[in-house]
Amino acid sequence: VLLRLTPGFVPTDPVEKAYCDMIHEAAEELFMIMPCVNIYKGEKFQQEKENYFNNTLPTRLENLAKLLSNNWWFCGSTVTYADFDVYVFFDLARLVEPSVFKDYPAISQWMSRVENLPGVKEYLARRPQPVEIGVNPHMEPRNLSFCVLRYTCFSF
Repeated sequence: VLLRLTPGFVPTDPVEKAYCDMIHEAAEELFMIMPCVNIYKGEKFQQEKENYFNNTLPTRLENLAKLLSNNWWFCGSTVTYADFDVYVFFDLARLVEPSVFKDYPAISQWMSRVENLPGVKEYLARRPQPVEIGVNPHMEPRNLSFCVLRYTCFSF
């Protein structure tokens, strides 16, 4: 529903839309990073992490990097739902392996562009943070503070 209501996230040209769908489907092949971040512990985590970073991610990362190339966004000059889909999985991969994109500067720059989009930047600053990945994975609220009427401050 949100995609239908938000101009630009879904291309109107059928060929461009098919291209975005291709990127989206390629990103979906990266989903196994989710249980690595959110579920697996101990030896199972180590096995799945190794499998993901040695078998699942490398070819797909290489292909997605080629598709991004020198483009600002995956589907050209406008951010689309495909960018958000790829970002979710790449962000999780980076949580598990912070240097995963060291050989892919275009991917790192693209991730920074996504992170600085209006609305996304604010969301990322307040979303819960995955912690104790591989040991006792859970989400931890960020330490948020705000002031009301410039005099009364709250932290939670």
